[in-house]
Amino acid sequence: MAYKLDIEWDFDREPICDAFGTQSISFVLGYDLVLNTTFFMVVRLTTNGDGLYDLRFGIEERDNDKPDWTYGTAYDIEESKRRIPALHRSAVLDMVISALEVIIAKCTPKKVTMQSYHRNIPEKAMKKYIKISENMKKFGYDTMMNTKDGTSGKYYWLYEKSKS
Repeated sequence: MAYKLDIEWDFDREPICDAFGTQSISFVLGYDLVLNTTFFMVVRLTTNGDGLYDLRFGIEERDNDKPDWTYGTAYDIEESKRRIPALHRSAVLDMVISALEVIIAKCTPKKVTMQSYHRNIPEKAMKKYIKISENMKKFGYDTMMNTKDGTSGKYYWLYEKSKS
């Protein structure tokens, strides 16, 4: 693999809405010269249509020869480590939060959920979720739930638009 880091620091902050009401913003992380693919960080708020949205962010691989083709979104730490060097992870998280702020402002959800991809994540990995939660407060949302499921080991959050 010939992956080259090339983060799109000045990405377009206008969300794209699909036919299902999902709002998303993506920005380039880098590309693979051999496979002719580009890797994007994608920030999405998906909805079921009743004011409840689910926050998802992950790395999407797109085939440059097929503009409408993707290989799905990866949420795992292994892919993150392959595509985002440790030196840039904090800045990329700030970009994810910046994209989230724009999407939240555009669709003004009543409630937003988020869940961890991994089970029983270590304290170090929780920092990104804590930072997102702190920013959700800045965006006008209260944390109504922050819990770890005893069976699955996954963490779940529920944010609700502040009444004040």
